[in-house]
Formats: sequence, structure tokens, C-alpha cells
Amino acid sequence: MKKHLFVWGCCGFALWAAAAVAAEPSPWDKGQEELTGEAALPVRYPAIFERERETLGYCPRFMPGMLTFTADGRPVMRVGLERKADAGLNRHRVKPRSYGELNWIQYLDRDGKWRVTDGHVQAVRKYLQLRPDDPLRVLYGERTPDAVEFDAQGGAHTLVSVEYTRDGKKRKEWFLVYSPDEFQTFAVTRLADVIAARLEPHRVHAARDKTPWILALIRGNRNQYSLIRSYFREKDGKLVVSRPMVLVPDMGARPEAALSTMAGDGAQMVTAGGKTFCVFALLKALPGMPGTPQYVVEYDHASGKVSEPLLLGTTGHRVDGHNVPVIDIDSRGFLHVVGGSHWHSFKHWTSKKPFSTLNGWTDPEPIGAKLDNLWSRDGLSYPGMLIDRKDTIHVVARGRNRLICDRDQDDPHDAKFTPDELNYALVYLRKKAGGDWEKRVDLAIPAWPHYSNWYHKVAIDGKDRIYCTYYYYASWLAQVPGAAEEYRKRWPEDIAADGTLPGSNLSAHDPVLIGSDDGGDHWRLIRTADFR
Repeated sequence: MKKHLFVWGCCGFALWAAAAVAAEPSPWDKGQEELTGEAALPVRYPAIFERERETLGYCPRFMPGMLTFTADGRPVMRVGLERKADAGLNRHRVKPRSYGELNWIQYLDRDGKWRVTDGHVQAVRKYLQLRPDDPLRVLYGERTPDAVEFDAQGGAHTLVSVEYTRDGKKRKEWFLVYSPDEFQTFAVTRLADVIAARLEPHRVHAARDKTPWILALIRGNRNQYSLIRSYFREKDGKLVVSRPMVLVPDMGARPEAALSTMAGDGAQMVTAGGKTFCVFALLKALPGMPGTPQYVVEYDHASGKVSEPLLLGTTGHRVDGHNVPVIDIDSRGFLHVVGGSHWHSFKHWTSKKPFSTLNGWTDPEPIGAKLDNLWSRDGLSYPGMLIDRKDTIHVVARGRNRLICDRDQDDPHDAKFTPDELNYALVYLRKKAGGDWEKRVDLAIPAWPHYSNWYHKVAIDGKDRIYCTYYYYASWLAQVPGAAEEYRKRWPEDIAADGTLPGSNLSAHDPVLIGSDDGGDHWRLIRTADFR
């Protein structure tokens, strides 16, 4: 494999390339049995804290996370831990965003064993010229964009956000780390003035002739989305990265800064046909249009021009930062946008011309409920969307428990709901090429009758197998007698200094990876052997 150097073009940012860093055996891979009983989905939790590990003996030889794949199809995930002492335990406490002591890239090696490396962290440490005993904490969490993305040459790219102290002042900075040789050597550069960033995620029909670009928020430009482009320079093979270019102009209000993964983890940008397409939600009400405005914009690589943002429509009944759209492209070049919602129907728009946002879009199709802007008991939140090689659109979302949906099927909107009716499930929907959106399927059903979330992340491999990682989160423990006490026993690290638990901002725990190798007909918990 050709090794590329890592250089910032036009920016003057510093360069540093790390020496070789040896990978280590994963502490989670002990050769153990990973599942004691076959699980037929949906998984039904018998009690709030009785989940996959407790009821099915789920003990994977890896810690599930945002999933990507090497060129030859081996899985790669990053895992962050608040304490080094938790390494290898079949449990994982995951806050929305935390700076932890340990951060690893974990990958399945060619010999079928899991390996881990913190070479990306060591590269940043050396770049910052920290002493061995100087603390360096790396951002992780169920809302953190920490996927490892790959270019056409097999080079690995990942974003690293760190917290450290210098001259008595605590600092937080973002870096892009690149490895050309499957985590043997690393190169790093500081992302100046970046306050949030995300790599362009892999999608099946997206262009593979370039590196993953970066969607970023830059300090000082009113939180408008900016694009950082990169390419391998022909004359010397160096990776050159441009200055940030504003994609979204000042529209009188900021776009929703959902560059973190939140829940759903759909793509906000995709590249194909010589263009890069970006979707965003604007947190500004439009006259006569209830809901959150959903926009799409395109950048033409040849001309260097950025189109004016195009309004597709609105989702939800009001402006809501949870109503974030996602985008993908099919094998013919037609763009698909799913407008996110917060307990409403999703909306699906398709471009009328391939590789273009400017030549018209279809009327929106409803996904999951009636096409309205009313709060719905059969509503959905947080679309995780991708398109496979057969042009089937797959969506994983948070939805209602099936009992609630069936009971209220003739009453899609009722403002007089009560808290004990808010039973949340992880659900799956799909639309085959030329077909209609199918009825939803439940993947996991909690026992908890109050607020919960899944912080789900979707992925697809080279064999068209689809995956979903989820981090279950339950809150409002005081609503059920004994729940808070049970929580304290299981996760004492969440207890505050005064001996109490936070009222609602608890942790998600023990991520799970499920998948389907038949296009979504059947799902199962994923073990190491399922990747082969």
C-alpha cells in the first residue's frame, strides 16, 4: 500500500507524523462465548435493568461503537472509557459527551482476533509535546462523532477532540488523525478554530475516488456549516486539506448544529457525480409553515460554486432542534432526504434529476404515520438512514411501543397523553426500490414506561449486511419506586458527591450491536463470527 504524507494546503497548520505504534490484543477478546441463547428480535426487556447482557448472556469480544469497515470488510470501532480500570469489562458507561482517560481504535485483525491501539491518541500527545505524566483526555460518548472512515487507498481517518491543561489553563481542541497503513503509523494536524466537526460517513453509492471530507463549525462564523476538503496531490501523494469553506450562508438564524451523532446518526453530507450535497435544519419559523425548515445545498467540485440553500419543506409542528434531516444517494444518482422529526411522521423527498438538488423534488412521502405536522403517538424520532446496493432504503428510529400504536391507530393525534403512555421502542422501516414504505418492525422494546432513548448508529458493509449499534438510556427514575436504588447498585459511578443521582441526565449503558444479512427481514445480536 502506498503511504501518503499528511499536509495542510493553504492553511499553514503544523504537521507531525508518528512513529510506528504496535497494536495490542483487545481486553474484551478473551475467547469467550458471546451469546448464551439465540435472540429472536424484538428483544423484550423484562425489567428496566434486565437487558441483553442480563437476559441473553450477551458478552461480545468487542465493545460496540460506531461501526465502519476496512477495504476487505473487517469491522472497526472506537471505544472510549472514563477510567482505564474499566477496560475489558462487559459493561460500558456512556455519557452524551465525556472526556475519558482511555480511547482505543479496536479492529478485527486478519487472524480473527480483536486488536486495539491508541496510536491516534499518542500521535496527538506527541504533537502537543506533552510529558508522559501530563493528563490528556479524549472525547467520547453516544453523541460523539468518533467513527473511523476510510479512503479509496485504505487510509483511515478519524477525528480526535481532546482536553488538556497548559500554563494552568484547561484547553479543548480538535484534530484530524490519518493512518495510511492500518493503524501502524499516524499523522495528525490541529483543526484551528473548529468547535465541532464530523467526517463524511461512508455510503454505498457515494464517490470513492476521494478522502472523506469534514463538515465543521468554525468559531466566528455564526455557527454556519463549513466544508473542509482534502485530496491526495498527484505530484507527491501528499494529502492536502483546504481552508474551511462556508456551505450555509447567514440566513438570519443558525442551522441546527447537529454535527454530533445524537441519535439516528444519518449522513448530513454525501458526495457523488462531482458534487457534495449537505442537508440541515434551520432553527427559524417560516411564515405559514409550522415545523422545522429542512434544507439541502450542493457544492460543485468543478466550478467551486455553492448553491443557494433549497427549502424542501418542514417537519414537526414547531421549530425543534431534534428535527434534523439526513441524506443518501441511490445507484442511479437520485438523492433521498428523510426529514427528521420529534414524535411525528418522517418525510421522504426524492430528487427528480440525478446528482442535482436544483431540478425539482417529489412531494414528501410519509414514513411511520400520517403525513401531518401534529404530535402523534405513532410518531418517530431520530432517523438513521442508509441505502443498500439494491436501492432499498433502511431507516432505524425511536418509536412508540407497539401496544401504544395499535391502541391508538385510529387516533393519530391526541394532546391528552399521559407520561405513562410514553413507552419508547427501537423500530425499523424500509422501502424497497419501486415499492412503498413498509409497516414498521420493532427491534427492541423496553420495560421502562417513561423517557428513554437508544442513541442508535447505522452501518453497512461490503456484503450489503446492515447493522445498528444502540446505547439504551432511561431517565426519570423517581417515577417508579425502587428504580433509583437499583440504578445506584449497578452504576455507583453515577452517584454525585452528595450521594444523589442526577434528576434526568444519567448515563446510557452497555451498547449492543445488532444486524441483518438478508436486507432487514431478520435481525440478530452480532457476534464476532457474524462478521466473516
